[in-house]
Amino acid sequence: LMVIDQGSMIWNNEADLQGGGMVNFDSTATIEGSTFLENRATGGSSGEASVGGGVYNRVGEVYISSSTIDSNVAATLETMDQLGRGGGIANSGGVVEITGTDIRSNFADNGCGGILNEDGSTLTVEGGALAQNETEAGGGGLCNLVSSTTMTDTTVTLNTAEGSGGAIQGFDNSIISLTRCMISGNKALDGNGGGIYQALGELRIAESTLLTNYAGHSGGGTYTVHGTTNITGTTFYGNAAADILMGGMSLNHGGAMFLLFGETHVVNSTISGNRASEDGGGIYGDGALVSLSFTTVANNVADDDGDGNGDGGGLFDGVANPRIVNAILAGNVDKGGEANNCGGLGVIAYGDNIIKDRGCTIDPGSTGTLYNADPLLGPLADNGGETDTHALSAGSPAIDRVT
Repeated sequence: LMVIDQGSMIWNNEADLQGGGMVNFDSTATIEGSTFLENRATGGSSGEASVGGGVYNRVGEVYISSSTIDSNVAATLETMDQLGRGGGIANSGGVVEITGTDIRSNFADNGCGGILNEDGSTLTVEGGALAQNETEAGGGGLCNLVSSTTMTDTTVTLNTAEGSGGAIQGFDNSIISLTRCMISGNKALDGNGGGIYQALGELRIAESTLLTNYAGHSGGGTYTVHGTTNITGTTFYGNAAADILMGGMSLNHGGAMFLLFGETHVVNSTISGNRASEDGGGIYGDGALVSLSFTTVANNVADDDGDGNGDGGGLFDGVANPRIVNAILAGNVDKGGEANNCGGLGVIAYGDNIIKDRGCTIDPGSTGTLYNADPLLGPLADNGGETDTHALSAGSPAIDRVT
C-alpha cells in the first residue's frame, strides 16, 4: 500500500518509459491533497513508448482526491518519435478513482494529453476539472480505449488535440458516461469531434452542457461512429464544425453532432446556436439511426461560410430519415437558402411536432405535426434544471400541445 498524503509535492522527476512522478504496479495507492508537477516520462534515448508523465497505474488501484496533476509530460523527446501518451495519468488494466482534483496543462505527443485509460481499465472522475491539456494527436483531455470512463459534475475545458477528440476520444467497445458535466471550449484542430470523438462503443450524456467546442473537420460537439449514443437533458450550444486552418479539408458537417452509422437517441435536450461550414448546422447524420424526442433544435446555421455548399440548418441526413417525436425545429438557417430547418432526405415526424419554415421532405408518421408556425421560443437561458433551455413565450402553440 502506497500513501501520498496531505501537502506532498512530487515535482520535476523523470522516468525513461513509465510514470515520471509515480508508478503503481499491481498494488493500491492513495493520493490525497498532493501535487504532481512537471514530471516527465520521456522514453529516454531508446525511442520506446512513454506513458504516464505524472502517474502510471498498471493492473493496480489508485485513489486520488483533492489533488493537482499539473504540467506533466509524456513524450519521446530525444528521438522525436511521438510515442508518448497520458501526459498527466496513464491507467493500463487497472482502476483509478479521482475526486475533487484538477488535471491541467499536461502534454503528450502521441495522444491523451491529460489521461490515458486503456486495456480494460475503469476510470471514475467526480468533481474537479480536466483543463488545458494538449496533444499532437487525439484526445486532448482524455483517451478511453477498450475501457470504461464515468465522469460526474466535472468540468472538461480548453483541452486541445491536433487530431480528433478535443476533450475526449474513445475507441473499440469503450463506454463513456457523463452526468452533469460541462464540456466547453475544447478543440480538435485538424480532426473530428471538438468535444467528444467516440468510435465503436457506447456514449451516454445526461444533464450536461457542450459549449463552444470546435472541430476543424466535422462534429463540433460530438462525432460518433457506429456504437450507441444516448443523450438526455443536455444542451449543445455554440459548437462549430468549421475550417479555420488554411489549406485544411472542407469536410465540415454537424455543428453540434456528426453521427456516422450506429444508433443515436436524443431526449429532452436542446440543440441551439451551433454552426457548420457545410451540412447540418445542428445535427448531421450519415447512415445512423437517429431519433429526437421532446427536443428543441433552434438557431443553428448550415453553410456558415456562405459559399453555397451546405444544407440543413437544423438537421441533415442524406442516407436515412431521422425520427422526430414531439420536437421543435425553428429558427435554423441555411445561408444558401435551400433548407433552413432540415435537409437531405428529410425526417419522419411522429407526435405533436412544430416545424417552422418547412424546407425538406417530411413523412408524417402521425397527423399531429404543426407546420409553418412560430413556437415563440425565448432566448437560451437558465429556466431551471441542469442546463440552459429555450422557454416558451406566452401564446406559443407548443404550450400544452403534447397530449
